Amino acid sequence: FMFNVTIQNHGGYLPAAGIVEKEIKLTDEDAYDVETEQYLNLMKISDDALKGLIGYFSKAKDPVVIVMFGDHQPKLSDGFYSALEGRMPQEETALQKEERKYRTPFMIWSNFDLKKSGAKQKDGADMSVNYFSAYVKELLGLRMSGFDKFLMGAYKNIPVISDICYVEKDGKAHLYGEKTRYTDVLNDYRMIEYNCIKDTENRVDRFFELRK
Repeated sequence: FMFNVTIQNHGGYLPAAGIVEKEIKLTDEDAYDVETEQYLNLMKISDDALKGLIGYFSKAKDPVVIVMFGDHQPKLSDGFYSALEGRMPQEETALQKEERKYRTPFMIWSNFDLKKSGAKQKDGADMSVNYFSAYVKELLGLRMSGFDKFLMGAYKNIPVISDICYVEKDGKAHLYGEKTRYTDVLNDYRMIEYNCIKDTENRVDRFFELRK
């Protein structure tokens, strides 16, 4: 198992930081920005690298699963995002607009047929990163800890828990100060996190670790 964090394309994107060959050109005058165009070309290079990674492991004899995700949209010019805003639904609330900044695609790929393994996967699902490890374990039929099972129980009703809000299964976003039917679950989650990370003397190890 390897968890690899990369800052590739994290920013900034000034040409002075290193010009890349421009295979992609931004033709929309309202959205055009030198850094934005640089970013799009850097993303093309990342896409090519991902293609090479998948190509390599597609030939591997051992079973391999690759999970790729990001945590926020890039910091690009206001003009670029203003141009995008003009194409977004006008009925969005301020909270929805802020939450959208942290929406990124994620990918789960394997070099074997997950469906034949009995895995139940769903294209286009919304999910926050805190669920990924438990989700992949359940997807692959691996052993799960009590904490993993708690997470998957919470995921069914609260698929997204972010820094600024949480989102119900019906897509409705809530601020953490609001009282909802999921307030108790979120409070349980806070206590579990505290016990795992901070409460070292009273940590319930058997809940967070697999039993022999």
